Amino acid sequence: MRQDLSDRQRYSQLEGLSTEEALSEGLIDVDDLIPAEGSYSEPEEEELRKYCEQNGLLFPTKYMRDKWKAKAEKARQIQEWRAKYQEEGGIPY
Repeated sequence: MRQDLSDRQRYSQLEGLSTEEALSEGLIDVDDLIPAEGSYSEPEEEELRKYCEQNGLLFPTKYMRDKWKAKAEKARQIQEWRAKYQEEGGIPY
């Protein structure tokens, strides 16, 4: 059964753990292991797989996919914002 932790607490405790360790510690639930379908583009998916391999995880959990998707969306918003203000003559400070 998954522990009742904030996202920030859960994320900090998940770092460096394998999927099996995270399950046994109660940081993730079996439902978190179900892959999210069609959430984001192929390059983002590949980057997430590489991140998991580098950190000793078998595959990304649903929680990690959601966090990765949010991070990618924020980066896209920043790029759009920069492009908009460059067209208008520069970024206001």
